[in-house]
Amino acid sequence: MVSACNFGRTCFAQDKPIVSTAPPPPAANYPVTKEAGKAKVSYNAKKDESIADTKNSLVYGKSLDGILISAQFLSKGKNAVKPKSINLKIYPAAKDRTYVDDRTIKIIVGKKQVISGASNFIRANSNGQITLAALEQEIPYKTFVKISKAKNVKMQIGPAIFELKDSDLEAFRDLLKTIED
Repeated sequence: MVSACNFGRTCFAQDKPIVSTAPPPPAANYPVTKEAGKAKVSYNAKKDESIADTKNSLVYGKSLDGILISAQFLSKGKNAVKPKSINLKIYPAAKDRTYVDDRTIKIIVGKKQVISGASNFIRANSNGQITLAALEQEIPYKTFVKISKAKNVKMQIGPAIFELKDSDLEAFRDLLKTIED
């Protein structure tokens, strides 16, 4: 049974997630209004909303057997403004339901665990050989800043444990540069 849904999209308590055999939906393409390294701000005029996001970074494994992450936040209007939280987008790929059934997420900065729990299931698609999932984790803005500025960040997504490279953290720092004061 679904409970405590956030804006009708993500839920905290969910039944066993369904893996679709249909291809994933195409990504929307909006005009870019600002760029900062590995981050950009796009404008959705229909919703009068800015979408600030980073490029996907392969942080674990390889393309069709690993984990990509990116970060995103939304703002009303044409400018990206400081949000209350940032969504960490997690795109794991595996030969089975590994990351669909085990959505554990932990983030450790230095020796301090700053995030722990289960990421939100968005969707999963499989062609019978590979399962591609889309997960999200909302991170408070202050915590995201702490992660972005850190020198040593470890993550756990499902059973995978890895360190974020400086280039991954650079993308997060670039996202912070998109914010208008």
